[in-house]
Amino acid sequence: MFEKDVVLVVDPSKQIVSIVCRMLKEQLKFGNVISCTDSKEALDIIREEHLDWVISDWEMPNISGLDLLEEVRKRKENSEVPFILMSARADKESLVEAVSAGISDYIAKPFSPAKLLEKLKRFTNLKQLNRSVRISPSDEYIVEIEATDGKKYNTTIVNVSLSGCLLRSPLLKGGLYLYDEIPLNMKLSENNIRLSGSVIRLDTDKSNAKDSQDFMTVALNFVEVDEQARMCLNEFINKNKLV
Repeated sequence: MFEKDVVLVVDPSKQIVSIVCRMLKEQLKFGNVISCTDSKEALDIIREEHLDWVISDWEMPNISGLDLLEEVRKRKENSEVPFILMSARADKESLVEAVSAGISDYIAKPFSPAKLLEKLKRFTNLKQLNRSVRISPSDEYIVEIEATDGKKYNTTIVNVSLSGCLLRSPLLKGGLYLYDEIPLNMKLSENNIRLSGSVIRLDTDKSNAKDSQDFMTVALNFVEVDEQARMCLNEFINKNKLV
């Protein structure tokens, strides 16, 4: 499953690094496991090596896990690299801070190898889904989302595939969190599609729009897409591939 993947493991504890690396090699058969206990060394590796995954501790001397995340995301080719943050912090405020910074997933210490294995397999499934055709429509299409605070917001499609979409949304302060499953009403040309989406990433709006500071992006993986919705999505994608 992971034979061709390169993963970087960073933690100041040699014991944790050893346990995680052994699991990655023996249970998941990662082809290339790079590890270090020094975050400065990790920074050099991130700048020099091609990486498919990063698993890092949050609290480290000199350079934190979030600092490493920022360095990873600076490179366009690494914008989608799954970054799993390990931390002894388990409070909601810390999780919100980490999610806002753009992590892919969060695992609280202490954790079992089975828990980390579960997270890696979940992201493998998402990576496979994201290989499906993804288009960025030239026109503006509205998707109404219902956040977890019960409020409804009009967002616009940045890109969409049969497996999920990236939306540009007004800032949702406290109304949306990683892994929330929310209702979506997609207004695609003549079709209105109702389905659900699971939030897999929350980020700042990186467009060049003058009002970008008032917006954010929300990446969702579609959940329980029925045949009618799939047909409508497929028709919309095929039409916009020609634009």
